[in-house]
Amino acid sequence: MARLHKNICFGLYFSSVHSIISYGIIFCGNCTYSNTIFKLLKRVIRIMVNVGNREPCRELFKKLNILTLHFQFILSLLLFVVKNINMFKSNSVVHSVNTRHFSDLYLPSVHLSKVHSVNTRHFSDLYLPSVHV
Repeated sequence: MARLHKNICFGLYFSSVHSIISYGIIFCGNCTYSNTIFKLLKRVIRIMVNVGNREPCRELFKKLNILTLHFQFILSLLLFVVKNINMFKSNSVVHSVNTRHFSDLYLPSVHLSKVHSVNTRHFSDLYLPSVHV
């Protein structure tokens, strides 16, 4: 297989693969098929760099400056929150006690165990800078 120029590979990746993955990632980025999609993404990266199937992809993602599916999902969620900050409440709206988390976004409590486990597993360690509404 002839090796394509780097710019052509990036153009093909961003026009075909990245655009399909990015479309609706906020809604289905945490679905059961995300592992399969990630494996396909790794296959595409290996083809772009022309390495074997058993070559680890972590360094290849870094070398190409391409985000993994998980980080694309997180970035899309954060961008959605920043663009639509008026849709979310801050802690200052919910209570009037002046704490250090006073200006953070309010995370409502959920009593469904399935929803709670998904929220805590992926978003408990994310840091959102203080946003004054």
